[in-house]
Amino acid sequence: MELQKTTEAIVTLKQFDLSKNNAFTPFVKWYLALAYLKKDQKENAMPLLKTLSQTENPQQEMARKLLKELE
Repeated sequence: MELQKTTEAIVTLKQFDLSKNNAFTPFVKWYLALAYLKKDQKENAMPLLKTLSQTENPQQEMARKLLKELE
């Protein structure tokens, strides 16, 4: 994403199994949500942000703040 290759970032991040709940999952969901928002795909980002905001994880507070801004 940093390199302005958002579509490629989405493809790469979607390869990660989001049903696995390991240390990387919250970060993958967070960056995938950000990539979707950058591509104006709010409908894809919102479920990820809601999940992040409802479970204890390192991205929880940031997801809550972003959800408030988007709603």
